[in-house]
Amino acid sequence: MNDMNQERIGTILTPLEGRQNTVLKFIGTSFNLTENGRNTLISFNKDKLLGQGDLSVVYLGEIDYGGEKNKVAVKLFLPLISLSQNYGKEVLRGAFENEAVILEKLNHTNIAKLYGSNVLHAGKSFEVPVIVREYFPENLLSKMEKFNEEEKTREVVDMVSQLSDAIKYLNENGIMLSDVHPKDIMVRENGDYVLGDLNLQKSEEGSLMGFAEDVSAPEVQKIQTDIERNKNITPESQVYSLGLLAYGLLKGNFASREEISMGLKPEKPDSISEEIFKVLEKALDVKPENRYKNVNEFSKAFEEAFRISIEEAKVTPNL
Repeated sequence: MNDMNQERIGTILTPLEGRQNTVLKFIGTSFNLTENGRNTLISFNKDKLLGQGDLSVVYLGEIDYGGEKNKVAVKLFLPLISLSQNYGKEVLRGAFENEAVILEKLNHTNIAKLYGSNVLHAGKSFEVPVIVREYFPENLLSKMEKFNEEEKTREVVDMVSQLSDAIKYLNENGIMLSDVHPKDIMVRENGDYVLGDLNLQKSEEGSLMGFAEDVSAPEVQKIQTDIERNKNITPESQVYSLGLLAYGLLKGNFASREEISMGLKPEKPDSISEEIFKVLEKALDVKPENRYKNVNEFSKAFEEAFRISIEEAKVTPNL
């Protein structure tokens, strides 16, 4: 399960099985972050679990700017015991903390903001690293449910444009995003689409830096498979991933997304024009050399196809 999943806000999820849960009893629910040279108070509620992954659990919290409070996501390092046994807790901690190191270097509108990180103490000897990130009131799928077919197409085009810009920025900073999955996309109150979880997995040398947190223990081998797969990330594979996301949203069926990833040909959704479908077909071509060269090229073609579709709809009478 993706640890940044924020669908069930204010509820208590299933018990945190397979973790050192007693540690939570001894962790205080408030701490300071040093932000821009000043201490900022963070507090979180242990009864409001936003999500959990193999390395961590995430709680709803607040950041206090001198009396003005904003919601945040407080991510605690609390790995599955089975994962600690296989890799060693210090290795996992290094992967978790490296995520904050990487995120501190990023600054982009469509990437979730990092407020900072710290180390909490449970008792005298037990340390729990924590990362504080931006909180989102809505995720991608709940947002898309609000639109009719015509509105949804326009929103998907806008989403692709925003995410392609974020992916380009990541690539320029040495981070090749492996997959753009719907559960990783969040939405701000102003409508911005944001990469809420980058699934950071390796450094430029291919060493372990983080894990894809949508795998369930004890599937440790799958983590290794993900890391190996990330060594072969190309701009064309990113086009394919973003194309899958767009196709699944427009098709209205993410089972279709999985079918395409297994090699089945895409079928044209009734709600989109031939021009738009041709762009998606090219993005999802089984041969990487036949796809768009990068996500920005795909985004521009997608926007142009949508523009043409709108123009044609204006001159074509309804029959």
